[in-house]
Amino acid sequence: MPKCARPRAGAIVAGMTYLAAIIVTAVVLFAGRAAGHYPGIPLEQVADVVIVITPDAKYSLHLPATVDRIVQGKVVRLDKGARPTLIVHTRNTFTAPIEAGVPVKLYLKAFKDGHAHYIIGVSPEP
Repeated sequence: MPKCARPRAGAIVAGMTYLAAIIVTAVVLFAGRAAGHYPGIPLEQVADVVIVITPDAKYSLHLPATVDRIVQGKVVRLDKGARPTLIVHTRNTFTAPIEAGVPVKLYLKAFKDGHAHYIIGVSPEP
């Protein structure tokens, strides 16, 4: 009967060290969040423009694409900033999908040249 190969001590120690590092990181992050040390920055503060839009079509924004995609629809309400002329979902990014005819709130940032805005967040509009 062949003998089973025993794992080397170095591999065991490395694996345990990696696992311990993950556990310590998780504990620090959760404890910090519970204590309020790492609050998230609200999208409203980060966004240059916040609008409610009723999309003209279904956009699968949860699937990254290799090209920029234009998002079109009727702007129902402007909550912050100036009305955007062009809304772009940038390549290799993803957010929530949006359905045709269903109003959603879009959080937008302006491109550096100011010609258009890109989506940084999507939330349902009640």
